[in-house]
Amino acid sequence: MLYYCVVCLFPTDGIIYLSFLLFFLYSVIYLAFLVIKIILNKSNNLSYNSIQWNDLMEEIDSMSGIQFKTVLSHLLRNEGYDVKRTPKSGDYGADLILRKGLDVIVVQAKRYSNNIGISAVNEIIGASGYYKANKKWVITNQFYTNAAIVQAHKNKVKLLDRDDLILMLRHYNKNSIKRKPIRKDISKEKTNLWR
Repeated sequence: MLYYCVVCLFPTDGIIYLSFLLFFLYSVIYLAFLVIKIILNKSNNLSYNSIQWNDLMEEIDSMSGIQFKTVLSHLLRNEGYDVKRTPKSGDYGADLILRKGLDVIVVQAKRYSNNIGISAVNEIIGASGYYKANKKWVITNQFYTNAAIVQAHKNKVKLLDRDDLILMLRHYNKNSIKRKPIRKDISKEKTNLWR
């Protein structure tokens, strides 16, 4: 129909004008799409890097291992997992045992100041046999070395790093409209997590 309108308006060069018009419309739509995409990415990056999340991650970075496990317990319960903590010693390489449906997941929680190496991956591989788990995770407040990533890939271990932890915290706070934010939930624990 657009073709017939252009041909009626410009009978001699209808095809040329139609081609130009279609190219122009395509260009405008494409540029609008790019502008929207850039705006959305900037707003996501601003909220991701906001002072609130940086402050919360600094607090997590200064926690003890037990406090970090408490935070993870809350976050994972929020995701619908049944969470059980293993003993402080003799845990056979797992800090948390998760159950959801038919899945039994062993979790190694590593709150470190440096990147996580291959030993954490090896520990959770051993724990999966002891706890008869069908999934293995390592969760950290940092990132992983290349060796750890390769070992995890070869042994089907899911690695959750600092970025994943921030996403879990954001999801937790988004779901806590009727609840208090995570700081309030965790401060109910007997260990004094938040100063």
